[in-house]
Amino acid sequence: MLDHLHQKAAQTLASVDSVILSSFGPADIQTSRVACASDDLTLYVFISRSSDHLLNLEHRPEVVVAVDEWELHGTARLLAQEDIAARINLCDHIANAKKQTWDCTAEIRPTRLTFHSPSGQGNIETIDFF
Repeated sequence: MLDHLHQKAAQTLASVDSVILSSFGPADIQTSRVACASDDLTLYVFISRSSDHLLNLEHRPEVVVAVDEWELHGTARLLAQEDIAARINLCDHIANAKKQTWDCTAEIRPTRLTFHSPSGQGNIETIDFF
């Protein structure tokens, strides 16, 4: 990946602290706003233990996360509790403020990041990850 595209994608992921997570699987289509944090090109989303997303992610790891300006397609993996501290360098405000609302953490590796047009008509740029 070209350095400037890598930097743009990493900055984009770092600029948000919540996203709309969409998953599909045995629990049908699920869409929820969830808290998130990023580390370079990895996005971490924080999911309630009672969420149907967990069932979906166990069977089908492909997800879409979105905000108004962009959407990210990727592959999610639920992390074990012991992996979370070792893998995520969370900002203190995320770890403390959001801890009450989530029980599980999913690591999302991006496959495609698409930037939407400010007018809402179409897309202006797509970055594919390999």
